[in-house]
Amino acid sequence: MNECSERRVANPSSPRNLDSATTRLVKRIAAALLVRLPIDILAPLNLKLRLGPHLVLLCKSTITLELWRDSLRRETEYMTIQQLASLGETYVDVGANVGFTVLAALRRDCESAIFPSNVIAFEPNLRLFRIMRKNIEMNAASKVNLDLRPVAVGHSIGSGYLEDKDDQGKVKPTLGGIKVSVTTLDNVCQSVVSIGLLKVDVEGSEFEVLSGAKETMKKCSAIQFEVTPERGRPIDESVGPLLELVRSSGFSLYTLQAQTLHALDPKKNVDKHHFNVLALRSAKHCIAQFGWRCDGEVMQLPR
Repeated sequence: MNECSERRVANPSSPRNLDSATTRLVKRIAAALLVRLPIDILAPLNLKLRLGPHLVLLCKSTITLELWRDSLRRETEYMTIQQLASLGETYVDVGANVGFTVLAALRRDCESAIFPSNVIAFEPNLRLFRIMRKNIEMNAASKVNLDLRPVAVGHSIGSGYLEDKDDQGKVKPTLGGIKVSVTTLDNVCQSVVSIGLLKVDVEGSEFEVLSGAKETMKKCSAIQFEVTPERGRPIDESVGPLLELVRSSGFSLYTLQAQTLHALDPKKNVDKHHFNVLALRSAKHCIAQFGWRCDGEVMQLPR
């Protein structure tokens, strides 16, 4: 090892690194306690976090507190949404929470960046919906048409019940929780011409959402959704109908891990409680347009 190399090696026991590790631990403990409080004591303080070129309100939200703990934790997801949302005229966000992923589509860090001209976002939790609206107002994008809806999305139009679990509740058809209106993507997106990215994060109800989006998926260049399989079982046995529903619409499926996309192996046993799937209509187009590097069945996303 030469002298220059030695200078780059961090000393894990140095005061700076120890302070950093202590700060991360304190933030982790504080976040775990704050998210369990019965009320949101953070939002009234009007404290803000920097997220790329945007500001977000510090509040009682798992995602927001995760960003507070480590602003780089979701950097890859933020960048990927920025890129894929530009593939069509519209970005659709189902389960928008406090608007983190909506802000990613509303990127403004480059004057020449290609934006989607329309954003449609759904969040049935009224507390989170109000915070999302505030976050978007703080980062107003005058050239984008915003359609923010405080409703749930499912396989049919009607009503459901949102579990009272703060920011991670699931909408169910049976009694129990807060009654909410339910719509379908096919109903809302009838007049939409093209969708760059459809993002779905609905705590295990992804199949219901996409079952009501068969026509909408035909307009999508990419779909990002979360899969919640049973551990120890092959993926196709556990969530096969969901994956086949997306595959049959002409998509190739990849798992999103850190900076890489791996071709999804449906026969592989699952060792995680949940993971993100990225469905691409044309991986070659993404490689050419965004500079993704391809190595066999693995794609490396740029940092």
